[in-house]
Amino acid sequence: MVKDQHRELAVTVTDIADGIRILDIAAPCTYKKFTRLTAIHAGDGGPTAIEMIDVLLVGHEIDVKTTRVVRLVSDRMRRHKKNIVDVERFK
Repeated sequence: MVKDQHRELAVTVTDIADGIRILDIAAPCTYKKFTRLTAIHAGDGGPTAIEMIDVLLVGHEIDVKTTRVVRLVSDRMRRHKKNIVDVERFK
């Protein structure tokens, strides 16, 4: 389970970096720089297996909350784009 989630997150990090570059912004080029931007912090040192599972759980909960906000913003942006097209038709 954890290995699959780790692989999935590695792909996600690449997708996010690509999305940042599309915005013509320099994407973080190392995991260390990338982790400075996250709300998920695993702490220092070598966590126990239970601590790693706790961090994983908290990370997923944070991602769910963040995804909800991003979805709302994306929906709002699509509506604005549609409204722009509709308003331009009246010119």
